[in-house]
Amino acid sequence: MEDFDTKRPPDKALEAYFRIRTALNRYQSPPGSFLNIRRVAERLKVSTTPVREALIRLANEEAVGFIRGRGYHTLFLNSDELAADHEFAMVMMKYGIEARASGASETLTISPRSLLDDGLMIEELQAMKITALVEGLYGTIAELSSNGRVVRNMAAFCARTGPVRQYGLMSNSAIREAVWSLDELAAALRNGRRSHAVRVAQRHTRLIIGALPCLVRDLNNRANSDRTAVEDLL
Repeated sequence: MEDFDTKRPPDKALEAYFRIRTALNRYQSPPGSFLNIRRVAERLKVSTTPVREALIRLANEEAVGFIRGRGYHTLFLNSDELAADHEFAMVMMKYGIEARASGASETLTISPRSLLDDGLMIEELQAMKITALVEGLYGTIAELSSNGRVVRNMAAFCARTGPVRQYGLMSNSAIREAVWSLDELAAALRNGRRSHAVRVAQRHTRLIIGALPCLVRDLNNRANSDRTAVEDLL
């Protein structure tokens, strides 16, 4: 695996990272599709250097695969692996909640449910916005731990699991219910109710894990039938 140089100015590399992640979240490219770095750079109107840095970070987060001599490629989603990811994320959330929940009043003002209309279809752009909001909450909870490794691992979790969150919001009632529960979780944290916040986080996680087998099957089928290159999704 290549090393990601965190000392370089991050602007263009960070922008490339989020643009590529957004394309990956749509999960319309067949697993194993290799990304053309030069073509990605042309799409993003940057040099190949920030694209390489972005892909190195995504590979380190296991959001894309890397084969030496061949390059970076999309990955096959596996429901068992994703379930393990969410179980580990629950451990990190519990750690963050129990570490310093009483200090969360100013930062946990997020309201994912405010972007959801009960009973209505969620379009892709709306799902993208909600996904970003949810990941922001995950990140804030990780930061409560004051543990850099937890923060980094939570960011990597978000990068790996973005497609499930985004597609699930558009297609799965359990995922929407899980997202609604985050308002209750944030309120519990603002009020310093740590035990209740942990219970809500556990329910949130169970809902997502229960939806994974069907969701992952549908996502993999869509990617294999759509067959859109990642570069064309940028």
